[in-house]
Order: sequence, then C-alpha cells, then structure tokens
Amino acid sequence: MKKARLQQRDRGSSTLEIVGILPIVIVVLLVLLQVGAFVYALNGANQAVRDAARAASLGSSATAAAEASLPGAIKVKRLEKISSPNRYELEVTVPKFIPFTDLTVTRVADMP
Repeated sequence: MKKARLQQRDRGSSTLEIVGILPIVIVVLLVLLQVGAFVYALNGANQAVRDAARAASLGSSATAAAEASLPGAIKVKRLEKISSPNRYELEVTVPKFIPFTDLTVTRVADMP
C-alpha cells in the first residue's frame, strides 16, 4: 500500500527534471555552435585575406579574390588596403547562432 502511494507521488518527477535541464542544455549547445562558427570564420578570413593580398600583388582584383576564397556562409564586411604596396585588412561577419550577437573577425596580410 505504501509503495503504491510513493510511486504515485513520484510520477512525473523525471519529466519535470528534464524540462528544468533542457534550457541549460540548449544554451550550452548554442554557445558551442557559435564558438565553432567563430573559428570557421577566423580560418576562412585568414585564407581570404592572403588570397586578396596575393591577387593584388599579381595585379588582379583583391575584392574578387577575397569573396571567391570565402566559404558561402561568411560574407565580406570590409576589405581595405592599409599601407605598403599589398597590405590588406579584411573584416568578415561571423554566422549567427545566438540572437543579438554581431561578431566580426578582422585579419591582416601583406604580400611583397
């Protein structure tokens, strides 16, 4: 008799525990995805700014080279020549997984 009463009181408690933990798990997953997107953008920006500087040193369009080098999810925010003959600074936007985060990555490269 007592065992049946205890089981009735405990019924649904695991569901409440899962509902309580679920928001924390979702936030942790979103943060991990955002960190991954940041690293992805960082690597893409490194390659793109090197390609832009190389294209400029060969007399081609630096902007076209940077845009062609970037993966599809990453967009050029700003590309500018900053001194010396072929020194470029590239700023790209990081894909968003967390609302209200406007992250950018800025990289610099120069070619002789």
